[in-house]
Amino acid sequence: MTDRRDNVGLMWVVDKGDNPRRPDWRGSFTVGGVAYVLAGWKVTRQDGRDVVSLKLELADGANVAMPPREAKPRPPQQSFRFTQPSAETVKRLNGRKPQPRGKVVLADDPIPF
Repeated sequence: MTDRRDNVGLMWVVDKGDNPRRPDWRGSFTVGGVAYVLAGWKVTRQDGRDVVSLKLELADGANVAMPPREAKPRPPQQSFRFTQPSAETVKRLNGRKPQPRGKVVLADDPIPF
């Protein structure tokens, strides 16, 4: 096909023959004037859902280089800091130290105490 329209393509079912690794579907399309070849395999995931795994190549056989992923900023880790009560808090409690209301347990803390 020499006259390719942009953002249009076709996919067709492939006869796998005696090669189970051959894709189930093949196709070609053009985006931005660049011709691509697409291959797809039907895959059943561990949770039982059927999905299509895809492979994209340039029509000349070169792999399509994807831009590197940018690292997502991680939220700051929470830290717990236990300090002595202030003088005003002790005075407000008539000299008694505040009692802890419960044990703080972090879910990912390997030490249970």
